Amino acid sequence: MCDENGQIWDDEQNDWVDCPYHGLAARAPGYSCCENPVDLVRYFEARGVCPNEMPIVVFSGNIVGWGPDHEPLVIPRIRPRPRWLTYGQVRDLVMSRERKDAPGAKP
Repeated sequence: MCDENGQIWDDEQNDWVDCPYHGLAARAPGYSCCENPVDLVRYFEARGVCPNEMPIVVFSGNIVGWGPDHEPLVIPRIRPRPRWLTYGQVRDLVMSRERKDAPGAKP
């Protein structure tokens, strides 16, 4: 995440560098996120295959702005406590709900 000066730490250069985005999005506080699991899966599907083992942080919070992909930027709340899942777990949850909600699905 970019700091208040519009810079981010680059491990390869071992130094602070300008954020890759310009304007307010580079300096906006908060974490990029999706509003729900379905949006998260759609976001990654639109950008190609996402590894099942990729970690995902699940949290609630307040939207404080918008990121460079027009995604919400959120400051997480302490309660409920954030938890970790994998992308595969989130995708499986979404697919399970879609099958359950499909027309003709058995309750």
